Amino acid sequence: MFTLSADTPLRAFCISSRFVRPSLVWPEGLDVDFYDPTGAGDAAFCLAMNRGNCIAYDGSDQPAAAAAALGMPLWVFLDCCTLPSAMVGFAAPREALPEELARRLDPDGSLAWLGVSEYMGLPSLEPGTVVGVSLFSLGRGVHLGTRSKALGLFALRARRQVGVAQYANPSVRLHLAFGDLELLAPRAPVHSRPEETFVYTAPVPDPGRLAAMVGGRALERKERAPRAVTHAFDPRRKEEVDGFVARAGRFAIVGTGLVEDGELTQLEVAALESEAAPEAPAVVVSPSAAEPREMARRAPASKPPLLIVGCGYSGEALAEAAVRDGRPVWGTTRDTTKALRLAARGIEPVLVDLERDATLPALPDAAAWDVVISLAPEPTKTPHALLERALSWLGERRVRKVVYLSATSVFGGGGGDWVDDATVAAPNTTRGQLRLQAEQRVAAWGAERAIETLSLRLPGIYGPNRTTLPRLRDGSCRIYNEALWSNRIFVDDIAAATLFGLAHEGLTGAVIACDSAPSPITEVVAFTCAQHGLAQPPLAPMQDCPPSVRDFWQGSKRCKASTLNMLGWTPAFPSYREGLLEAWRHEVEER
Repeated sequence: MFTLSADTPLRAFCISSRFVRPSLVWPEGLDVDFYDPTGAGDAAFCLAMNRGNCIAYDGSDQPAAAAAALGMPLWVFLDCCTLPSAMVGFAAPREALPEELARRLDPDGSLAWLGVSEYMGLPSLEPGTVVGVSLFSLGRGVHLGTRSKALGLFALRARRQVGVAQYANPSVRLHLAFGDLELLAPRAPVHSRPEETFVYTAPVPDPGRLAAMVGGRALERKERAPRAVTHAFDPRRKEEVDGFVARAGRFAIVGTGLVEDGELTQLEVAALESEAAPEAPAVVVSPSAAEPREMARRAPASKPPLLIVGCGYSGEALAEAAVRDGRPVWGTTRDTTKALRLAARGIEPVLVDLERDATLPALPDAAAWDVVISLAPEPTKTPHALLERALSWLGERRVRKVVYLSATSVFGGGGGDWVDDATVAAPNTTRGQLRLQAEQRVAAWGAERAIETLSLRLPGIYGPNRTTLPRLRDGSCRIYNEALWSNRIFVDDIAAATLFGLAHEGLTGAVIACDSAPSPITEVVAFTCAQHGLAQPPLAPMQDCPPSVRDFWQGSKRCKASTLNMLGWTPAFPSYREGLLEAWRHEVEER
């Protein structure tokens, strides 16, 4: 251990798989350095973190061979960092560390910044519950262990934690900063140190307090209701630990004594017999491939009212589907004619102009709203002004879950490559960058309030009165990139995917919703022409492409809705053929 001063610069870091990162959220304004445990370019930092773990637990910079060693073997480190989890913490400049410690962490001397603390949590199948896997700090003086754990719980959107600790380990004091440690098991017989180890559950502070803890504030323990200490014991003495374990009843560790020679001298315990037993984490058996629909299904007991912010083409279709689903639905529009149309279809219109109205209308009081935001950033204006206004409006209401309708432009594209929910968002256009910023803003807003958020990344939207047929008929259609691959999603499938996402508690982050058959654009156009006896449109150079659609023609990629498909959602219109035929049929019926 070494001492850090309050003015030592620190950098937050995250070691995780690329497919996990889009689901993580961070305190607003915090810059985070990301490292890939499977990437050769990041191996030096990851190896240094593993050496730090072993030094912290066992004093050796290599995993100890002894059965009672706690340092993490390198293969376990890799497994943990590639699971749906994240190792987060803080790094300090190399020169801030003692020379010998810096050499042990990074023998080659290649790293300018060295990780000196970390917390790793593993999300469980019980939504909101995170199981702590690892925690250490090599530096004292600036509460790096507490701040790292707070950062990990924030990133993973934790609402409850389960952990494993040793009775005499000083880390118990750190864990108590988050709340009383209610014992789930006073001993862990399959642990390498079974006589010293216990399993606990504890609450998680609200996201606002977690963010303050990450910044080194609000580190004092915040009591919810002080529990009376019923007895205390010395955790260094086996007979006293045995005596505590032998007691009947339920207990919580609520306080500690001093630390001597690296061990706690006293634990203070409160009896919990008169309180309701803590709910144990649910044990969920992983579904077989034949039973994907059961995974993560946590539908609300009753359907809360739905507010759709932005009843445009997709929002209106969603509103109608939600009414058929038996939900009370409110939808915003600034168009009086559309407001009358919504009302005629059983949707409560909210006539509002988020851009110009000084005062936003009140909504009926409800136990909790579900909210869908269908607002595209506007590159030519203040891009996120409408979104920020909407979030400010929502901040005054009780909200259960928010779904943001985003776009697959967050992935960039150009070469026709496959992308799925494991693909890291890397937009190469302004519109894609703005979409990703909007996703991140919605996620941060939800994390600050412990509200679930989900971004649905949508490809090209089509349906009745939104196909290329009118432009093929009037001769204005052009092909600017005959090598373009793309997906589509029928507007009714957007509604179905959105309701599916709202019904699945714990489904958060960002996922793709698209059809099942990416196709070359020339094939889609040829199908339309053949169905209507029209001539194929001419090819045109990209420099003639209007700016409003250039991103589409340059964004060649093939998408897969990997997460939604695994959970049981499939589009009703799996390819452009079924969707276009349905759209044209609907248009004929409207005439």
